[in-house]
Amino acid sequence: MSMINEINGSTKITGVFGYPITHSLSPQMHNAAFQYKKLNYVYVPFEVHPKDLKSVLRNLKYLGIVGVNLTIPHKEIAYSCVDVLSKEAKLTKAVNTISVRGNKLYGFNTDYEGFLRSLEIDGNVNLEGKSILVLGAGGAAKGVSFSLLCRRIKSLIIANRTYKRAEDLVKRINKMSEVNSFAIPLKEDIIKEIIGDIDIVINTTSVGLHKEDKSLLSHKVLHSKLLVYDLIYNPYETPLIKEAKIAGAKTLNGLGMLLYQGALSWEIWTGKSAPVKIMRDALLRAVERSKENKK
Repeated sequence: MSMINEINGSTKITGVFGYPITHSLSPQMHNAAFQYKKLNYVYVPFEVHPKDLKSVLRNLKYLGIVGVNLTIPHKEIAYSCVDVLSKEAKLTKAVNTISVRGNKLYGFNTDYEGFLRSLEIDGNVNLEGKSILVLGAGGAAKGVSFSLLCRRIKSLIIANRTYKRAEDLVKRINKMSEVNSFAIPLKEDIIKEIIGDIDIVINTTSVGLHKEDKSLLSHKVLHSKLLVYDLIYNPYETPLIKEAKIAGAKTLNGLGMLLYQGALSWEIWTGKSAPVKIMRDALLRAVERSKENKK
């Protein structure tokens, strides 16, 4: 029996809000987990324009929706729309998971722990003593940056096209941590001057999500001792990942982070232990189908 035939009046609805949202592989991952655990839940993608997000979130409790994920560009807006915030959400001022409980919205940031699990488990990385360059200063950058501060890293550089946003994030970092941190404009000529001392480059921007996007950094700037991590997972190989491979760098995309943050969200909504292997297998199948469709 297909999943759609199993939906009934008792089905609990979860989903993801984004703009755009067609690239999301989260439905395949979550629905596979619901089916495996025989739970009467469904996970649906919703394209929500940023100007509509606040009103949509205010009405979640009336729609029978028990929880949602937030993806680009909604994480910072959602922070101001919930009633109760988790420790990680307060720290990052970004919400990527909402649980609807009675008349209240509970906001979480599972990107925080999901990112660390991806880097340390899938990337086999020991973060202690590492110098890290983060591209971007939005909601995802905050989740990544504050999670890194929990490890004994050496330095953290925030590069953003709007320099003031990078500067504002660094000010927050410096208030709560003694990690050497500073902001720079996201320009190749400036990054070229510091890249030799960098161990890990992390792209938290949406650049690479669209076909016409060019890499933020070229292979001429990157080097072979780097780990280049792109939070984007669809396309599976972003322009930045391609450039990093040309430079001989080790690479990771955001599929692992999607998996681990998704498993944490799933557990928040259901109160049960997430079947991580089932979720990973569903993601890998979805990636293969996506590659075939693009041929």
